[in-house]
Amino acid sequence: MERNVVLLVDADADTVSTVIEAAAETRLDLRFARTSNDAFHLFDGGLEDVAVTVLDVDPGVHGMAVLEALDAWDAAHPVIVVSSLEEAYVRPIALAHGAEFCFGKPVTTESLKNAIEKICQEDSRGAGCQCDRWGHPCPGCLKSRPGSEQESAVLADCK
Repeated sequence: MERNVVLLVDADADTVSTVIEAAAETRLDLRFARTSNDAFHLFDGGLEDVAVTVLDVDPGVHGMAVLEALDAWDAAHPVIVVSSLEEAYVRPIALAHGAEFCFGKPVTTESLKNAIEKICQEDSRGAGCQCDRWGHPCPGCLKSRPGSEQESAVLADCK
């Protein structure tokens, strides 16, 4: 099945217009969940057509629980985290829990579109990452992610 859907999980729908524009510009459809319960029901039904999930981790959705559930799922797809919390605080946490990208709000359509395109290009090439199932990035992924020096320092401190 072709992966042609962006799944947006966002309780307050404050990123909807940006995600709609980015999905349209990358020629992907949009599916929307407002609660973690909605998201888990979608996961249970299968997400074979989902190319990427955009996850707003602000209160109301239990975003970190959703991120960890996706990260533990073998058939999971890439996740982009968006948050109104300080990006320098959220980014290392999100990346350590399996997110591919993390943006502070307000996120621009262009940034989101570029992240989606990069994920879709890697997926079409079959690029396989060597990260472990808990989301700890491998050295190759750390080099390719924005802010990788920061993540390397955070991960080194955790060892």
